[in-house]
Amino acid sequence: CKLFSPIISKIWIKYLTLDFKIHIIGVFGLGKIKTTSGERKTTIIMGSSARLNPINALYKTFLEMGQAAPFYRHLLDRNPTKKFEDDLKNLWDFDDHPYYWLMNTDKIISKLKFLNNGDQIRMESLSNFDKGNNLDNVNYMLGLLKEKNLEAIAVDLTTPDVESIGGKVCKVLIPSFQPLEGAHLLRHLGGERLLNVPVQLGFFPETPGFNCLNPLPNLGL
Repeated sequence: CKLFSPIISKIWIKYLTLDFKIHIIGVFGLGKIKTTSGERKTTIIMGSSARLNPINALYKTFLEMGQAAPFYRHLLDRNPTKKFEDDLKNLWDFDDHPYYWLMNTDKIISKLKFLNNGDQIRMESLSNFDKGNNLDNVNYMLGLLKEKNLEAIAVDLTTPDVESIGGKVCKVLIPSFQPLEGAHLLRHLGGERLLNVPVQLGFFPETPGFNCLNPLPNLGL
């Protein structure tokens, strides 16, 4: 936190884990981004991570927040006056998501207040689910999916040039999981976990409609 003090005045650390025993942590920082023209723009800088070890998850969130700050500056320098339509139909790619946050800080802050409703927890109270090696960790996560009648599909995307130097490229798909989409109007294509999990966890008495979901763009970095 001290490293970010020159640009960030306040930091919130939020534990976001829901129905899987994988630690998900988000860090929100309220600070000022200085552009090359000297303008200082107040905004929210965020990092998030999912890890089996909660300490590793926390470290990764701060790494992401550190990477986001110069990227925000790049966005402001590239297009300091970009506007979005009311229905966000011109919010089309992943660069647009953080830019929307930059330009609508007050609105975003008001919509994030619900994150303060939870109980405080201590990091040392969180279990470390890391098994010590990649294979056991993968099997652990596959087991979590199996408990919920879900499966992971691994697709080999390795190109010949990458394979020639011993590398591998893989994408994992989990049917019914919600993919992050750059196009905001397409964000709800996919499974229905966004609707079902809140009911299972007692947040809603019955399955809500899509119009009950947060309408704001995910940060999507």
